[in-house]
Amino acid sequence: MTTLLTPVKTDFWTLTDQSKLGLDLKADPRIKKISDLSHVDLSQLFEQYSFIVEHHANHLAIIISRMTESSLKSLFADIIYEELGNGNVQNSHFTLFKKFLNTFNPEYKPNGIKQELTRELDKYQEMINKENLYFAIGLGGAGTECICQVYLSAMYEQMLKNPYVIKHHSDIHWKFWRIHTGPVDLEHQQAIKEALKEEIFRNKYIEPELIRGYQSSLTFWDNFLSILTDFK
Repeated sequence: MTTLLTPVKTDFWTLTDQSKLGLDLKADPRIKKISDLSHVDLSQLFEQYSFIVEHHANHLAIIISRMTESSLKSLFADIIYEELGNGNVQNSHFTLFKKFLNTFNPEYKPNGIKQELTRELDKYQEMINKENLYFAIGLGGAGTECICQVYLSAMYEQMLKNPYVIKHHSDIHWKFWRIHTGPVDLEHQQAIKEALKEEIFRNKYIEPELIRGYQSSLTFWDNFLSILTDFK
């Protein structure tokens, strides 16, 4: 018989309450401007986002390479398998995002990654490699794996209001967005929280590092949003 763990009421669970972050993002002028961007600026924004999609599975792989056997490690491995297409590269999330980009604006000429984003990603990977393991889990597991869904949902909501998107909606490959703004990613969030609840139940001393990592993830995503929406 499975015994359900009593929910752990800590600062970590308050910090990771996605509902407040979602409300804040909906009101954020950087997100709201997406509804009015030109299709060229939107293409540039999505090109920069593609670099996060490309690196995410690799970051999670680094994290699980540092972990001992646990439910959380197995869960992260399942998420990586799904990110990479469940054995079919045509269904990998990076491939799906490239299909979205190619159908969103077939005439767009890529500009390459912005230097500011390169610096942010370099710092992010260094933290995953060198910081305390539970900091890295807070950064890339409880952090990015959960936070990205909130950002993508807020962006998607504004994107659907954009005149260019409204006009070309039926021409665009939407599978990536359906995955990341629908029940699949929400299930990931809940599963990660349950697995982390088990980890904290066993060792309460990991919580400060999870908090530090998660706070660093919030900072990374806030900086990333500024980079995405800077069209100078």
